[in-house]
Amino acid sequence: MPVTVKAAEIKATFNGEKTGNPFFDYFFRPLSFYCTVPLVNMGVSPNQASLIGLFIGINGLVLWCLGNWAGWIIGTVFMLVYLMFDFIDGNIARYNDNASYIGKFLDAFFNKVIGIGMPFAIAIGLINFDYDVETSILGLLPWQWMLLVGLSTTLWMLERESYTRYESFLKTIEEYRKANDTIIFNSTSPNNTKLKDQEVSFTVRIVLWALRKLRVLRGIFLHGIVFIMIPLGLAECFLIIFVAVSIVSSLLEIMSLLYRGSTELNVYRRSATHRN
Repeated sequence: MPVTVKAAEIKATFNGEKTGNPFFDYFFRPLSFYCTVPLVNMGVSPNQASLIGLFIGINGLVLWCLGNWAGWIIGTVFMLVYLMFDFIDGNIARYNDNASYIGKFLDAFFNKVIGIGMPFAIAIGLINFDYDVETSILGLLPWQWMLLVGLSTTLWMLERESYTRYESFLKTIEEYRKANDTIIFNSTSPNNTKLKDQEVSFTVRIVLWALRKLRVLRGIFLHGIVFIMIPLGLAECFLIIFVAVSIVSSLLEIMSLLYRGSTELNVYRRSATHRN
């Protein structure tokens, strides 16, 4: 007789870490434990779950591009299922203890594909949804909408590249800093923006606090509020808010990473000078 998995067993493998996005922490994550059960019992692998989620997500984006009520509503349902699979593949990997580098790469890559495609799909759908420049909120032409979405997406990609380079820089000096006790940050993770008060000015601390809030707000809009606004036909309102928050958040994040990188380098140099 086959052994059936229970949701409690899958939940027990999760460390309880919060993302800061209430839609993730209090809806998708808890529900994903129950949705994972039948897939684990059927023997679905984490990579297969990721591919299923990608297929569903792409279909959701295509439906959004149609720019009609059926496309908005059904596409939103598809995107909700895609997000659920984004949690399910990790649940399967943790429960079966078979996480792999390829799996992590695919998961991150698929998230980027869908994440970049979402604002573009909404913009295309808005243009196809009897869009009238004269009655629109901002009076933007279709090409201007695509330009704004492209700008916000480009800044987001630059933000991720800055993050990668900063993380790589930290790894190159981590061993030296541990040996000399010169760590300023509480963690080597670029996401940890809690600096020691004596090392930064009040203005910098305010900027870093605002950055954390904007990053969370952007995630809430892209992976939460969007699923409420789109079926209601509020695509233009969503794009206005999302593009504004995304551009400001990305610029602040890039500047923050540059500041933290410069601070880390100065600490490294002072430590090296003092040691010599």
